[in-house]
Amino acid sequence: MARLVALRAAADFQRVRATGQTWRGRGMTLNAAPWPGDGTSFRIGLIASRRVGGAVERNRARRILREALRHLAPDVAPDWDLVFVAHPALLSSKAAYRDARDEIVWLLSKARALRKT
Repeated sequence: MARLVALRAAADFQRVRATGQTWRGRGMTLNAAPWPGDGTSFRIGLIASRRVGGAVERNRARRILREALRHLAPDVAPDWDLVFVAHPALLSSKAAYRDARDEIVWLLSKARALRKT
């Protein structure tokens, strides 16, 4: 599978929040903005604040989101900057990965950031 391209610069996160749209789910929020990229990839940013929990919980939330996005990457449309903000409810389920994957698909469809098949 292709490596996910990460948003790193604070300016990129701020641009997505300022110019993009926001959709809120139970376990996460998606901020999405178009990105004039190369036409072959999208970029992701993952945020898990202290509100999610301690370091272990925040890292677990990021791992769950990253793994779900890795499996969904072929279905995501290129040229998007996507910032996912984890909520405490993301970790409340024993089936956190499956719930996160389903919610990511739902949020991406709301944002129209899925490839048309």
